[in-house]
Amino acid sequence: MLSRVARRGFTLIEVLVGITLVALLMALGVPAMRTFNQNNKIRSAAADYYSGLQTARAEAIRSNLPVEFVLTAATGAGAAPSITGRNWVVRAIPPLPAVPVLIDQKTGLDGEGGTTQAIAVNVSVAPAGFDGRITFNSFGAPTANPYSIDVTNPALGACFPGGPARCKRINVSAGGQITACDPQVALASDSRAC
Repeated sequence: MLSRVARRGFTLIEVLVGITLVALLMALGVPAMRTFNQNNKIRSAAADYYSGLQTARAEAIRSNLPVEFVLTAATGAGAAPSITGRNWVVRAIPPLPAVPVLIDQKTGLDGEGGTTQAIAVNVSVAPAGFDGRITFNSFGAPTANPYSIDVTNPALGACFPGGPARCKRINVSAGGQITACDPQVALASDSRAC
């Protein structure tokens, strides 16, 4: 009697079934991964604005000078303010002659991996006449108050619960406390709530 030799390997049918399952899992995972990546851009941009505001406040206290956090479309110490600016500049305003001194700056495209403008900034609460500047005095308090900066991602769509975007808000209180929060979190006991 002849013995059969055991064959090892996969049949064409088994390979096709495996490829089909992998393709199906990829098709289901890609939209979720896109949403995850776009929400990470919102979190990263909000962290950058938060950091810039903290830098401005700390520098105002340290230097005993007025320090501005400026939303702008440009960069540099002399950048003009813009309430929808995606860039920000932190600059000290010394006594006369008041030539601003650049402390820090960040462009809105940093960390976005390209030249598209996915992240949007909207100042939702500000004193009348707000032009894009938040000035901190030597006590670390804003000279006018309060302020709320919303960071959104129009490329992803509407903010949760109407859409998949987990938008962020940065609040500056009258005393200078700067907080970052998620405006969609409803529970006051949740540390992410505004």
